[in-house]
Amino acid sequence: MRLVFLSLEFSAGTFSGNGIYGRSQVRSLSSLGHAMLVISGKPPSSESSRIQEGAQELIEVELPEWGSLDASSSWQDFAERCSDGDILERVARFAPEAVLGVDWTSFQPYQRLQQGLEGQKAPIPPYVFLNYRVYARSNSDSIILQLEQAAVQASLMTVALSRSDAEYITQHYLPAAAPAPCRPQVLLPALRKDMERLALPACGAAAQGGGRTRRLLLCCMRLSPEKEPQRFVELAEALQARGVLARLGLTPLLCASATGEYAEGLKRRLKLAVPDAIIEERFLGPADLAHIFAATVLNIHSCLYDAFGMTIVEAASQGAPSLVNAGGSVGATDLLLASEGEIIGVDMSQPVGELAAFVDNLLSNKAQLLADVGAAAAHKARSWTEIANAEQLVRLLRDGLTAAGNDAA
Repeated sequence: MRLVFLSLEFSAGTFSGNGIYGRSQVRSLSSLGHAMLVISGKPPSSESSRIQEGAQELIEVELPEWGSLDASSSWQDFAERCSDGDILERVARFAPEAVLGVDWTSFQPYQRLQQGLEGQKAPIPPYVFLNYRVYARSNSDSIILQLEQAAVQASLMTVALSRSDAEYITQHYLPAAAPAPCRPQVLLPALRKDMERLALPACGAAAQGGGRTRRLLLCCMRLSPEKEPQRFVELAEALQARGVLARLGLTPLLCASATGEYAEGLKRRLKLAVPDAIIEERFLGPADLAHIFAATVLNIHSCLYDAFGMTIVEAASQGAPSLVNAGGSVGATDLLLASEGEIIGVDMSQPVGELAAFVDNLLSNKAQLLADVGAAAAHKARSWTEIANAEQLVRLLRDGLTAAGNDAA
């Protein structure tokens, strides 16, 4: 197949899971022999990254704002640049069968491509909406709601990362009488290849007793309000007050590459409560992440909702068990199942004192459970690969294009 991949973030200045997952999908589709043309943004004054992940072509456009994916991002500038004559000529010459657009920020850029190609009397490839996150679930901005809904309704097919997001899209963005083929498809993200290649640590999952080799209590997620990392800081404060961290010899580690008032406030608060806490401010590559995950006794994924939560699976690949909000609102629980002992679910909305008591009991008395969950999670995480993900995406695309062709006929 010949596919255009349209994403605000790709390889230059990668700052979120969107860029990481986008690169994974382009890399795996290319490795299967599909021709890819990527159109993405890049930070201001950035030299072209030229990391194409196997794509046949990469077009990067400089954007004035960088580091966010909400309405404060340069989504309008991105759309405007997609109507440039050079980009239109390259897309027309590439002759794609479909445009894969990541999240709401890809819809207006697709519309600009569509309008430009119409003006050139070139074939118009259909739009496939890759919904990496339903932003309206955690963001009240009306423009995001409007563009998400428009993207769903204009797309040949919507692909969501979890059953929870697929159900939300069906209930809120589609007419009640929408036929089954219009409903979103679920495609679970896979462990990226560069993490899959790294060996499981020799110690396996969480070590027990006095010989404990895993001493980190981890929070590894973007420091933005919708991810609710403040709950991890509150938990660390409560565990410190209970004497749990000192008694068990554990150290909180917060992955905190973000800046800004909210992020900096959380960093200060954690260090004030737990002076020995580690603040990791680098954007971490696979080897650095693996080193942290291999030393993690429990990964705390503190948000109530997450479209997926790829760091849960990455932690699992190194035998680190994760504590997540129960009830299916975190997409990674579609892959790692609590019923199969691959993840630990808890009500993250409960008062922090009750949450701290639960975690205290888990860390103090359930070492074997943590070890078993880590081992089961590692097996599952490593069984769902980039290639398997890409093969399923291609099947969905071909089925969708065939159905659209039959409808047109």
